[in-house]
Amino acid sequence: MSKSKCSRELYCKFLEVTSTRYSALSLSEVAPENMNISHHSITRWLSSSKVQPKDIWEAESKEIDKKHGILVFDDVVIDKSRSEKMELVNWQYSGAEHGVVKGIGVLNALWQTSKEDYTPVDYRIWNPPEDGKTKNEHFRDMLSSAKSRGLEPEMIVADNWYSSLEKYSFTRLGLGDGAEKQPFSQ
Repeated sequence: MSKSKCSRELYCKFLEVTSTRYSALSLSEVAPENMNISHHSITRWLSSSKVQPKDIWEAESKEIDKKHGILVFDDVVIDKSRSEKMELVNWQYSGAEHGVVKGIGVLNALWQTSKEDYTPVDYRIWNPPEDGKTKNEHFRDMLSSAKSRGLEPEMIVADNWYSSLEKYSFTRLGLGDGAEKQPFSQ
């Protein structure tokens, strides 16, 4: 059996540089020509591999200044309106489409150190049938992960629909449920 041309390193680098198109077809279009990699090959690799949020963090953590940056959260719905049966596809609201669409919901956490420099540090797939979590619960989990990984953001930026007094307290008072009352950076 031949070894796949796609790898965890290639896929993580692709996720690092792409901002809108996360598909296997997109990766095959931008991969170095000498790789001669098809989207089918990438899809097969993805179906047999499990790229986890920790893999993105491990690939990027050595490259960032954990004390100087802004933690940016952004969610995106990858449109899968033509898919009949596909894992992770749910009906959900898309801001880009201004309505409910069939797609894969992804919540991204980026570390911004300048106007042009964004580095992915975490992500979650929104799939309530599998994990039972809301996007807000994933947001809180990602904030907790950021703290445990030693990130000390100067600011946290997210869409206003993530805002609530509870989440403000969660970030301002140390990402806890009241038991832990220290600033994010401590």
